[in-house]
Amino acid sequence: MINLFFMVRDRIENSIPTINGARTRIDQMEKCGFYTHWKTDLQLRPSIYEPG
Repeated sequence: MINLFFMVRDRIENSIPTINGARTRIDQMEKCGFYTHWKTDLQLRPSIYEPG
């Protein structure tokens, strides 16, 4: 019997690291374009689950 296991990550690590002695926070979600592309990303998600 073949056991297929597929895991989907549904959370974003969002610790907001700091620089300058913890005085300045870095928004990594902004740096990676999350705020610009999140709607498109969610529209693409259903295509992952469509049968081949």
